[in-house]
Amino acid sequence: MAHSLSMSKLLGAVFLAALASLSAARILRAGENAPARESVDRAGDLQTGKDLTLNLTTDLGSVKIVSLPPNAAPTVHYSVHIETDARGAQAQKLLAAYTLTAVSSPGGVTINGTLPKRYGRDSGNAQFWVQFVVSIPAAYNVRINSGTGDLETGDIGGRA
Repeated sequence: MAHSLSMSKLLGAVFLAALASLSAARILRAGENAPARESVDRAGDLQTGKDLTLNLTTDLGSVKIVSLPPNAAPTVHYSVHIETDARGAQAQKLLAAYTLTAVSSPGGVTINGTLPKRYGRDSGNAQFWVQFVVSIPAAYNVRINSGTGDLETGDIGGRA
């Protein structure tokens, strides 16, 4: 009797493991079939001076700062990848409405990224993902203000 009870427990455990494995495989396949998000990339280069400051402000987005080699020309290169899970014409409208400005001034470079003003109400609950990658001169200072998102930087020569 004890032998048949432990055998039934073993068979039950094998059945549950097989069921869990099948469920996990279905979830993975569902993720593989998920459509790609609509996106747009924007980029630019701004001439600047040495020992100045990058001021970057965004209401949403991850920011990665990369320091140029010490002997490189004093230039700030930025690239911004913007994605939304909206589809079709609505996605294109939302992506076009994302405001990105980048200007050079005597104090350095200012970059601002802003979600569309009416993003919440008219977007059909669409979500955004924004990623900044900015290359700066070696001795540049950095001032970043992000409403939400990660900040990644290597060894920069200026102050953060």
